[in-house]
Amino acid sequence: MKGPFWRGGALRGLAQCCRGVAGEGRGRVYNQYMPDRSLYERTAATVRSQLGEKRFEAARDEGRAVDFEHSVVYALSEADST
Repeated sequence: MKGPFWRGGALRGLAQCCRGVAGEGRGRVYNQYMPDRSLYERTAATVRSQLGEKRFEAARDEGRAVDFEHSVVYALSEADST
């Protein structure tokens, strides 16, 4: 079992991928919602410290490799299934 911190790293990769698909760089995503960037960074730091740099990058890469439809299924799935 990869555990909840692996899932956190993978979800971070999924989020990065989805923002890219939605066009964050072109200013279209966060017109109505501005995420708490400090929370995002603190969470990433916690996950990174628990996994270590190599495992964190591997989890994030795993998340980035998933297509959009599977990203939604993964994000909504039960945490115990990872």
